[in-house]
Amino acid sequence: MKSSLNLIFYITDYGYGHATRSIALIRELLLPKYNISQITVCSGKALPFIKKSLQYDQRINFREQALDLGYIHESGSIDLSSSLLQERYVYYHYSFSSMVSMERAFLALQKPDMVLSDISPIPFLAASQLNVISVGISNFTWYTAYEEALTPELIQLLEQCYRCMDYFVRLPGGETEPDWGVRGGIAADFYCRRVDSTEKKRIRSQLDPFQNKTVIFFALGMSIDLSDISNMKLLKHEKFVFIVSSNMEVFGENIFNIESNYTETQNFVAASDIVVTKPGWSLISEAVVSHKPLVLLERGNILEDRKNINAAWHATNTVTIQWDELREMEDPNFFEGMIISSKNDVIENHKSFYAQNRRSGVKVVAEFIKSLLDFHITT
Repeated sequence: MKSSLNLIFYITDYGYGHATRSIALIRELLLPKYNISQITVCSGKALPFIKKSLQYDQRINFREQALDLGYIHESGSIDLSSSLLQERYVYYHYSFSSMVSMERAFLALQKPDMVLSDISPIPFLAASQLNVISVGISNFTWYTAYEEALTPELIQLLEQCYRCMDYFVRLPGGETEPDWGVRGGIAADFYCRRVDSTEKKRIRSQLDPFQNKTVIFFALGMSIDLSDISNMKLLKHEKFVFIVSSNMEVFGENIFNIESNYTETQNFVAASDIVVTKPGWSLISEAVVSHKPLVLLERGNILEDRKNINAAWHATNTVTIQWDELREMEDPNFFEGMIISSKNDVIENHKSFYAQNRRSGVKVVAEFIKSLLDFHITT
């Protein structure tokens, strides 16, 4: 095997969820046993967050390059806007071939041993044209994400790219994805960035010093601006402390706003009693790994959400609710009941996730990548 290995890691440019799970994988891959000498991270709006999270490792290079549209939301809403998506996708479609050419030129210059992508489509086609091994890691693809919103003709280019993927790591929620990976693939369990137990205790002591509050992690993701959050009636209830992300402009005596420069938000999830969020994979994963009950906000027009909700149901105590219903709710026992039922039932109902011999999803993925590098570099 080569004495040093060079990877290019593309992280899709939508929200921070893809970034946080990719950070967890990068941290694992940079452990000595994997023999990785350099990783170049390519992303767009999430790149400053990724840099801040990985800034102290000299083996990581960063390249600003946005290759995805992501989801386009209705103004002031968590719902997908099909009309806006179609409008912007037309421009994306028009520039597709030039973006492929640009990435092919970049990869030809870098000469990587492997291309990883979560889950930008263009790198797979560019890598295929250069005979560079590629691995996709995700619970979905933008091809399946757009199937219900765009015509087959428009998304054909996305399918073409994903069909060039050599290997596919299928994450929970991705069970019905097509058979991506022309050479094969694996399935891996939920994973997230490692929780700092000391920091978790500090946060809990800060938010609930008298141990008489229910701490609720309430986050909608960095790409969503919900205009009427402040109208949620339970936000002012004295029994609760709400942890909210820095992009949520809601304030109050019992509301704790995470500072914008704080990157390791999985510690706040671990310090909470319950998690309320949109059905994004990474925050679901953080809740599942820390054994927290989940309240997921329904967005019926996003296929990925429905798959993530189903995956969450199999891993932790989970309920779904419409935003309008949650906003108007006045009964605090809704959250209390979730927490009590989780303590009583979750271990029995989700034994596979509480098993002592359960393997970390991030280790499974990293070891799979290492095995592919061992095979392809030596054969």
